[in-house]
Amino acid sequence: VLNENSTIGAMGTSRTNRSGAYNLTYGADGLFNLSGDEYLTLKWLQTFKDDLDSNGGNSGRFIFDWTRRRLGGFTYQHAFTWSGPGYDPAVGFEPRSDFVRAQSDWNYQWFPDSDANIRRTWIGMKSSLWSRNPNEQHGSDRELETTRVEPFLQIETKTGVTFKLSSKTQFEDVVTNFELSEDANIPAGSYWFTEAVGEFRASRSWTFRPNLTVSSGRFYDGLKNSIGSDVTWNLGKHLGLKGGWEWNHINFQ
Repeated sequence: VLNENSTIGAMGTSRTNRSGAYNLTYGADGLFNLSGDEYLTLKWLQTFKDDLDSNGGNSGRFIFDWTRRRLGGFTYQHAFTWSGPGYDPAVGFEPRSDFVRAQSDWNYQWFPDSDANIRRTWIGMKSSLWSRNPNEQHGSDRELETTRVEPFLQIETKTGVTFKLSSKTQFEDVVTNFELSEDANIPAGSYWFTEAVGEFRASRSWTFRPNLTVSSGRFYDGLKNSIGSDVTWNLGKHLGLKGGWEWNHINFQ
């Protein structure tokens, strides 16, 4: 290992049922502090199943991550993930399979003078994309599936209250129609849509903590307005209540 801030590790899991079906997963990872605040993370995972041809790397997943870890000033995170069509750890839920994902996040944070009411101001942009790996179903070309870009401004007061404004632009390539309800569905096709989002987060020191999120904008080929809130009520040192709700109004053209 390079230094005291670098680590390497490995893991393995095995699942077998009474009929003899099994799933074997193993992986290795390394966190390397290359210099100063620069960190490189590498991960490799491999799965084997009794009913899947696991020869080669079609059941693996590889992750590359380069991050500048710093509380204030300029920071970033660039990541790349490749996941094969046969990757199946059989634990938890995998929302996507057989894909390539790229991520690039940029941030700048600064802390005003001690006599200011604002503790931290944070501006940045999150961006990511997913593409389908070439296969028999999608053909020999790599197809873009999802793209997301989110610039934001976040302000945190010294009391712990946080305000955030962001704009979320998204691309979705819908291969087959899918239903949202009996009366609404998303036809197959490619869509670009953008929404504006405002968020309020109460201080964690409050006994009664309400959080609020409001958004409005395009949604596939329609319009969507949303409002949601969750509330945490600390009744004592070891007891608390939490609840929430969300309302969405979608109008398809």
